Amino acid sequence: ITNPRAVEKCTRYIDCDLNRVFDLENLSKEMSEDLPYEVRRAQEINHLFGPKNSDDAYDLVFDLHNTTSNMGCTLILEDSRNDFLIQMFHYIKTCMAPLPCSVYLIEHPSLKYATTRSIAKYPVGKSHFLLAQVKK
Repeated sequence: ITNPRAVEKCTRYIDCDLNRVFDLENLSKEMSEDLPYEVRRAQEINHLFGPKNSDDAYDLVFDLHNTTSNMGCTLILEDSRNDFLIQMFHYIKTCMAPLPCSVYLIEHPSLKYATTRSIAKYPVGKSHFLLAQVKK
């Protein structure tokens, strides 16, 4: 759980949406108590799993979400040219069968996503907490 204070208060966020603050500007700000809670939390997460855009960043971050949208189980894909992600999404969809699992492509050259998953070399988003058990 990436936002424990918000979970404790049963709210989406404390100061700002954590899903929007993983940009390089926020991640590079000097850590201080004056920063919004979610920016400080993003910096902590980036320190643990990044740093973003570095060779040391985690290969994969699964950004799991629930949603109020009626979209069912959905995988969020940001790069349709990445063979690793395409194969992984295929594997996940196969494991979920016969349950439906859509793939939502949000690829656009001018958009840069500032979510938790953006720290990883291979970002993956999944909405709706319908998770399948993956067998090895």
